[in-house]
Amino acid sequence: MIGVLNLFLDPELSYTWREALMIVAKAQEHGSTRMHSLHAWVLDFIWERKLPLQSYGYIQQTVLEDNNVLQEVQGELAKKAKSGFISAKDVCKIVTSKIIQILFARLEVHKLKISLATAKQWLAKLKWHYSKKKNGIYINGHERDDVMAY
Repeated sequence: MIGVLNLFLDPELSYTWREALMIVAKAQEHGSTRMHSLHAWVLDFIWERKLPLQSYGYIQQTVLEDNNVLQEVQGELAKKAKSGFISAKDVCKIVTSKIIQILFARLEVHKLKISLATAKQWLAKLKWHYSKKKNGIYINGHERDDVMAY
C-alpha cells in the first residue's frame, strides 16, 4: 500500500494510479489479482481508515470443532462402516442430512453441502483411513474384522 501511494503521490514521478498499482503488484511478483487487492486496500484505508488483516498462520476453524456435529458425523460414519465401506461421497451425504443441517443452523452455518475435497479433509481430520477387510486374524482370541479404522 505504501509503495502504491509513494509512486502515485511523488511529484517527480508521473505514474498514473493504475501504473502505480501495476508496478507494485509486479514488484511483489504477483499479477492483476494483487493489483485489485492493493486498489481495494488503499481505498479502504483512505475512506474508512481500515488496514487489511494479515492472514498468515491463520487456521480456519471447521464445524467439526463443534462436539455435537463431530459426534453426529462420527456416529453416521461408524454405522456406514459396519455395513461395508465409506467414501467421501458418504460424508457429503451425511452433511445434507436433516440432523446435521439443524446443527449447522444452530452454529449459523448456511452450507447445504460440502465438496468431495472437503469431505476427504474431514475424513483425514477424523482419522478415518482406508484399510482392507481382514478375516481370520486373531488377536487375544478375538477375530479382527476391520473395514475402516479410526
